[in-house]
Amino acid sequence: MRFNKRLLLETIIVCCLLPVLLVIGSMIYGMLMTRAYVPDVTASYMAGSPLPSQVSFGSIAVMGGVMEYVTAAAGLLLFGVAYYGVRSFIQRRMQRS
Repeated sequence: MRFNKRLLLETIIVCCLLPVLLVIGSMIYGMLMTRAYVPDVTASYMAGSPLPSQVSFGSIAVMGGVMEYVTAAAGLLLFGVAYYGVRSFIQRRMQRS
């Protein structure tokens, strides 16, 4: 089986940009949600339960281990194979026409 080098390079670039775009999208979404959040202090005060005297800012999440990275790499590889297959199919169809 012959590989199209140009298409293979395009696939590698797309697979490298996909996680970056997902992280940037998540950051923008989080920034918009933070900007739109308005706490209702009055309703919390009227609820009858005492207001907390200490507030924690964030938490430390424990990673799932190696399996999390293996799953992400396998998903990225599967995406790359599918992308290459679809693009090569479209390219062959365009050459026939």
